[in-house]
Amino acid sequence: MKLCFVNLSAALLTAVEEIAPILGVELAADGFPVSVEQGGSGLSVTFAEEAATITYEKPVQLFRAIGLLAEKWDSREAVTETPAYEELAAMFDCSRNAVATVQSVKRRVRHLALMGYNTLFLYMEDTYEMEAYPYFGYMRGRYNKEELQEMDAYCARFGIELVPYIQVLAHLMNALRWPAFREVHDCDAILLVDEPKTYDLIRCMLATWRDTLTTKRVHLGMDEAWTLGGGNYFRRNGHVEKWKIMQTHTQKVMALCNELGIEPMMWSDMYFDAASNDKGYYYLASLEEAHMPQHIVDSVPEGVELIYWDYGNFYERANRMCKLHREFKNPIWFAGGATIWAGYAPMNQFSLWVSRDQLRACRDNNITKVMVTCWGDNGQECSHMAALPTIQMFAEDCYENNNTDEFVSRRFATCVGASYEDFLLLDTPNFTPGNKAPGCGSRNPCKYLLHQDVLMGLFDKHVEADGFAAHFADRARVLAEAGQRNPAWRYLFDTLSALCHVLELKCAVGIRLKAAYDAGDRQTMAHIADEVLPEIQRRLADFIAVYQRQWLTDNKVFGLDVLEVRFGGLERRLTTAVQRLHAYLAGEVDSLPELMQERLRYDGAPEGTNLNININKWGLTVSGCQVDYI
Repeated sequence: MKLCFVNLSAALLTAVEEIAPILGVELAADGFPVSVEQGGSGLSVTFAEEAATITYEKPVQLFRAIGLLAEKWDSREAVTETPAYEELAAMFDCSRNAVATVQSVKRRVRHLALMGYNTLFLYMEDTYEMEAYPYFGYMRGRYNKEELQEMDAYCARFGIELVPYIQVLAHLMNALRWPAFREVHDCDAILLVDEPKTYDLIRCMLATWRDTLTTKRVHLGMDEAWTLGGGNYFRRNGHVEKWKIMQTHTQKVMALCNELGIEPMMWSDMYFDAASNDKGYYYLASLEEAHMPQHIVDSVPEGVELIYWDYGNFYERANRMCKLHREFKNPIWFAGGATIWAGYAPMNQFSLWVSRDQLRACRDNNITKVMVTCWGDNGQECSHMAALPTIQMFAEDCYENNNTDEFVSRRFATCVGASYEDFLLLDTPNFTPGNKAPGCGSRNPCKYLLHQDVLMGLFDKHVEADGFAAHFADRARVLAEAGQRNPAWRYLFDTLSALCHVLELKCAVGIRLKAAYDAGDRQTMAHIADEVLPEIQRRLADFIAVYQRQWLTDNKVFGLDVLEVRFGGLERRLTTAVQRLHAYLAGEVDSLPELMQERLRYDGAPEGTNLNININKWGLTVSGCQVDYI
């Protein structure tokens, strides 16, 4: 369709040109006139005989409105939307090896703008440059100041605020690995509280953001510092209650924020941990009647925005958590999850299921700041882009209070330019027998079955049911076909199709191999060594090639090395398996101890329990021996 926007500034027109190709819109002087006005509440799109009118309150709503105009072009149906949430944010993890390229971030911004998001968080533990600390983010693909400012300016073009999400207490394992940070290291991934050099470091972090981005807000993290005070702090001070250490640190960090003009945000879990006497973040929500202790409520610095994170609780517990958070005097956020952190395939159908309940709890408790997080635990094997269905659902819940699949599907076609139903197929490599959506949670057989050793068979007891091989063969075909239907996103489908092509043969080859060894079936063993394992290696090479393409489409090259080390180990162990089998069949060795070992369930669960489990650390999937968990 050809459109001509009236009353639109040159800057906004430039931004519209960026999103026009997604919508199939051509901007032309002789196009259908669209009058644009800023004012009022929310947004509206109306059609007249020879023109259309868009009104919007916040800048990003203009771009959502343009998407709605394109969507309603044929029906000429008027649309009025008043967002339920004051802030609608997406967070992308740029610390678990995958540091998104500037161009990849810009691509995400265009889709977020069409959905109506007004805030973008980038999670950067140490993946930003500080000249005074050359080892901070060293060899990690960290962003330099110019890159950050380019992304900031691009976000601003669409009315999106780019906010850094950093860490000033825990989750700094990648920085603290270097001897240069020895003097500020407490234990594990935690900074040393009360050490002056720690606060020099944090001051530099905060000053970096003050001097780089237009926002004044910084998400400080401060979460999951479970072993706080247990290392060098303990050696200096003896035992001090963790809560007191946390309070000391928080006060010092807040003083720096005040000095530098930073508006702080932080996770709430450490306050809940203190309130429950270390019984866990969600402990109070498990009780029918519970309240936050007043001294905990009073201890939170005034003005700090507190963020309640929850990636798996349904309405009852989420509702209680919301109520408990409302007892604080601080502004409250809710952060849900688009589950892409459990291997190579996303789990959108689970995320959609649980998030709908959580968002209902937010509405019932008047929580008006909402974020969807896209974490990348254990190496970010899954593309951030695979989370788009869940990201779209959050937007439709905000603007339309309609988060049904049918409605979200229509909007997804507009905002992403792809099929929602096809994107949900990206989940399905994990839907092996007995592991169906949406209740599969984070069970991730396609990760551990890829990486397990064919001679050791750590997960062989978990593929004893019929249908695993047929499932993967079917998914390889279905995903390849879906990729052809969605050419702009084909790389996502091709990657998981290639993975399933590997797993079709690999998932149960260890079972066949041990059965043949136990039965003395040398013919089957020779067939596996000469034909099956080499074919798995060929398919694995194809998967590695398309996976590399996916990674470099989305991310800087740093971090790909870790995954290719994992793939290389798998390739080498397949070669070793062939060599070991040939040596046995030729009489060069008289036994294969690996195949003599009894196979046990990995999880120790009784027979008849669901075969599918969740093992998301690569180092725990490859061997029963000691592994450095890279």
